[in-house]
Amino acid sequence: MLRFVAEHRGIPLETIADYEVVYNVYDWGLNDAHREPHLGPILFHEPVEHYHEGDAELRELHLYEGNFCNRTCSWCTIDGSPDGWYQRYSPAVLDQVLATLAPDGNLKFYGGEPTLHAGEIKEAIRYVRARGFRGLVTVFSNGVKADRLIDILESDPRSEAVLNYSIYHGRDAEPLPAHAKTRLETWAAAHPGRIFQGYKVLFHAGSGTDASYDRDREAEFHGLGSGCVRCFPVLTTKGRFHACPFAAEIDSPHYDLGRVGSAPEAVFRNYRRFRRWVDDVLDPAARARGVSSCQMCHRHLEELPAPEYER
Repeated sequence: MLRFVAEHRGIPLETIADYEVVYNVYDWGLNDAHREPHLGPILFHEPVEHYHEGDAELRELHLYEGNFCNRTCSWCTIDGSPDGWYQRYSPAVLDQVLATLAPDGNLKFYGGEPTLHAGEIKEAIRYVRARGFRGLVTVFSNGVKADRLIDILESDPRSEAVLNYSIYHGRDAEPLPAHAKTRLETWAAAHPGRIFQGYKVLFHAGSGTDASYDRDREAEFHGLGSGCVRCFPVLTTKGRFHACPFAAEIDSPHYDLGRVGSAPEAVFRNYRRFRRWVDDVLDPAARARGVSSCQMCHRHLEELPAPEYER
């Protein structure tokens, strides 16, 4: 343990060799305990669903509305900005969600910034609930429109929000307005387990593909390595199944899992094919080039053969 601490703090082991380890909380180093402790009321988020080879259907699905956002951040994986695009949630897209996602799975809304269209988010949640979806709803938000985010959460008891770490803490980003942060923390204290903060890791994708980050914001620092993190796939409001939420703005056959109207079984099999492609093609190519897999996708994707998906 002391050797691990020394390596990741960048200090000689000899300087702490006589330390005694009293307790250890393993949370990927995300609580910033070496800074001012901040353990509540908004804690770090851990996904409820994880991929398993034995799964018969998708347990998690991201629903992407576009990259129209009220912030422009230098590390945004999908290049969000006020100049981005947005498309409404159509019944056809929501029906495809219901057909493809496990009824007790996890539906994740992201953009862009969902609170800019809070009424439509609430309507979309009501739509899938009325048709049998009983799983968890997650909304990824920067939290700037705090009242709108809370309004979404209060509209559905099986919902949660995940705030962006950088904006919440004002690190590498303009911080939350003080009134918004106070509003969110007050509500979170009264409603435990409903508002979380996301990971502090910044990935080399989108606007941040070529960026330099502090060491403790790199994936490798937290034991994630430089390979693909293998997220669950995306259904965009344009009606396309995309294999990667970080690459949702890359229009390439490498990620094309299907469309609205595709058989759910085919979409799931294609997602499995994508994961095998990551193992066999993407990650090895990124290692050979000496870059992360995110950088490989955002800068050198044309060098790689696309998976052979089912149509």
